[in-house]
Amino acid sequence: LGLDVGAGSLAVDSQTDPFLRWQQAALGVKLLPLFSGELQADEIRIAGLQANLQVDAQGHNNWSPQVAAEPASAGSAAGGDEGAPLEQRLQAVTIPLLMVTESRFSYRDQTAGTDLQLTLDRLRLKDVQWQDPISLDLEAGIQQGPDLTVSVTLESQLSPRLAEQRIVLDAIKLQLKLAGLTPQPVPIELQAGGELNWGQGTARLNLERISLAQLVLSGELTATDLNQSPRLQGQLDSRKVAPRQLLTSLGLEPPPMGDDVLRHLQFKSRLSGTDERLLLNNLQLTLDDSTLTGQLSIGDFAAMALGFDLQLDRINLDAYLPPSPAEEGKDGTSGDAPAGDDQLLPVEALRQLNLAGTLQVGELQYWQQSARDMRIKVNARDGLLRVEPLQAELLDGALNGSLRLDVRGPAPQMTTRLDVEQLELAPVSSRLMEKNLISGRASLLLDSTASGNTTDELLRSALGELQLNVAEGILHGVNLNAIVVDALRDQLRRVEQLFPNYQEYLPRQLQEDTDISRLQARARIENGELIMPDFAFYTGASGIDAQGRVDLLEQAFVFDFGVALSALERNKYLHGARWPVHCAGQLSGAPADWCRPDLSAISSILKQAAGDALKNKSAAELGDKLGLEAEDQQQLRQEVQDKLQAEEERAKRKLREKLNKLLD
Repeated sequence: LGLDVGAGSLAVDSQTDPFLRWQQAALGVKLLPLFSGELQADEIRIAGLQANLQVDAQGHNNWSPQVAAEPASAGSAAGGDEGAPLEQRLQAVTIPLLMVTESRFSYRDQTAGTDLQLTLDRLRLKDVQWQDPISLDLEAGIQQGPDLTVSVTLESQLSPRLAEQRIVLDAIKLQLKLAGLTPQPVPIELQAGGELNWGQGTARLNLERISLAQLVLSGELTATDLNQSPRLQGQLDSRKVAPRQLLTSLGLEPPPMGDDVLRHLQFKSRLSGTDERLLLNNLQLTLDDSTLTGQLSIGDFAAMALGFDLQLDRINLDAYLPPSPAEEGKDGTSGDAPAGDDQLLPVEALRQLNLAGTLQVGELQYWQQSARDMRIKVNARDGLLRVEPLQAELLDGALNGSLRLDVRGPAPQMTTRLDVEQLELAPVSSRLMEKNLISGRASLLLDSTASGNTTDELLRSALGELQLNVAEGILHGVNLNAIVVDALRDQLRRVEQLFPNYQEYLPRQLQEDTDISRLQARARIENGELIMPDFAFYTGASGIDAQGRVDLLEQAFVFDFGVALSALERNKYLHGARWPVHCAGQLSGAPADWCRPDLSAISSILKQAAGDALKNKSAAELGDKLGLEAEDQQQLRQEVQDKLQAEEERAKRKLREKLNKLLD
């Protein structure tokens, strides 16, 4: 019995467009074996098949007739062997060749926004029957939207076991080429074998090899309970791959990093999941000299809720950073810093973030300094991100803090709290400035809020308080004592009689730094400035009072210091004097150019002291004439008052004695 037709089409009714068209179809079947339940075909060929499947905005499709369901008749409910398995109704099937060529399928779903095109160049099944393997050969192309295209080539051997309700797939060779995701098409090759058992609701896939460009994977996957609640178990392992070469093969430019990184990558993991969630446990990912272990999970595919509990043994972030501006300039590229109005945070991506987890890092190197025993706990959902705790041992000190970022509104809102104990300042100072300005150990407590998404916006809106304590520090390149001493040596020549041995007590200090035995400061942050209304620190036996502010936007500062010189404290006319020094400039400038003594104020202090000394000298001379040992005016007044009072008491006593005699 043969059938050979030309072009045709199929529609659900005469009022709608056909959803299926074909150019040619041919079928040949031996008639007599059908009466004994055997299907022996000649060849089945279909060419130019075109299927146009569409779902409109109301969810109606164009291939199902819109008719009411009819109740089943008693005869059909009890009739025959229609519910029997296919292999029972057709005891034997023999089809030497089933061929579909030059066909095209399109599927558009307006409710889901799906637009999928399938071009079937060739589908060939050879030796189709129930007992022996069936040869499958497929060549097709898939297009998703305007950009993503996939070419597919598949070869396999199918062994149907219909009596056991399963099918075995052997020698699967799948080749894919994805175009549109990366500048260069991505080749994917799969070699595998497996089995589908729809009676038991299980499936198994043995992945002998999966290669994505130069990334090669292997493993096995097992699915159970496919008929009810599907579950997945498996293992994936990768061979070592060079990430630089992998990126290049995909047409991607490797990021600017050091030459000794992105050398090799390898990972392995167990996986388990359902149709709603996925867990990667016993994860081990090695990148260069760093190893990441732990687990990752997607708790809800619909919400893309990501969870993690990861441990990183070590990583050198310096090696993965772009070259410094000076190094970039060597090859002609720009080394300029980003503009102040560049957007710092990907707000839209952060609003979609849904994750919770903990990351622990054994050792992290950054800015050529090491941080150890880091622990970061992150929770982000609905545009609100919290990092608490944020802990680490760094720069020989300890950090404990928290961060809160709110991107639900028009501008990001940031709340920061940092508590740092015994932090070494020199590495931080040398990194932020061209030269190391300050060294020593500091304890710092910062509590601040800010809003905006650029550096300028954050600095202008920042509000908060800062407490700083420094012990055994050094202010490099600025010697406040020497500045005052130099100014005083010039001024004291005019009043040498005030302090005749000043050359001995005020030697020229050769060191260029200011030693800080202890510093305590409180500051507030507002309007882009770090304001220090008053603070004090001590250098040797001297104390220094100060007040000033730092312009965080312009990186400029203004400070006024009052320096107490211990060498002059023994002089009663200069005891308690605070010698003023004015410092101002850019943080990027030379410290030696920042500070100058306030000569006018110093001159006023010395003039007042000299005046007091002259008055006291006159008082001493007058005391000598009066027979008093007075060194200054105050002492002279007191001695005169005491003498007058003594004379008055003596006169009163004589008068009382005389009166007593008269009365007697």
